[in-house]
Amino acid sequence: MSGYQQISEKCKKYWGVIPLLLFLAGKTAVVLIEVFTDSALRSVPQMILSWFGGISVGILIFWIGKRMLWKKREKVSAAIRVLRAILCMIYCVVVAAAVCIGFVINVFVYHPEHVVEKNGTPMVASVSSFLQETVTYYDYKNVLFRGREAIGWEDYGNGGGDPFEQGIEPGSSYFRDTDINSER
Repeated sequence: MSGYQQISEKCKKYWGVIPLLLFLAGKTAVVLIEVFTDSALRSVPQMILSWFGGISVGILIFWIGKRMLWKKREKVSAAIRVLRAILCMIYCVVVAAAVCIGFVINVFVYHPEHVVEKNGTPMVASVSSFLQETVTYYDYKNVLFRGREAIGWEDYGNGGGDPFEQGIEPGSSYFRDTDINSER
C-alpha cells in the first residue's frame, strides 16, 4: 500500500476529526501571529474563524455519534433503533439551536470596521454603536490584522448607526501621540 493510499484510508476513517484539527491549527497560527506582532484579528476574520470552529465541533459530534450508534450490525434491537431516533432528533435540535444562538450573538457582537487615514496614518476604525456611537482607532496592519492597543477614539453621542455612513462629526475625540487631538 502506497503512502497516498494510507493517507486516504486514514482520512476516510477519521473524517470527523479533520475539520477540528484544521481549526485548531488555524487558531494556533492566529494566536502566535497576534502574540509575536502585537496584533489582533479583525472583526470579520474573527467571526469566520469562530463559525468554522463551531461547525467543526458539530461535525466532530456527528462523527462520534455515527461511530458509536450507527455501526453496521446485522441484528439491531428495537430499543437501539428508538435510541438512535431520539439521539438524532436531539442532535438536530441542538445544532439548530446552536446556529440560531450563534447568529444572534454575531449580530450583537459585530463591530463594523473601516480603514481610514488620519494625518497620513492608515488606521482601522472600529464602530461601536449600541445606544452610544463610539469609534475606536487602531493601527492598520493588513487585511486580517489590526493593532491590539487603541490609538484614539471619537465619541458621536447617542445613536445607533455608523457615523461613517451618516457623515456626522464627532462631539469629542482623542488621539494618542498625534496632532489630531481635539475636544469639541
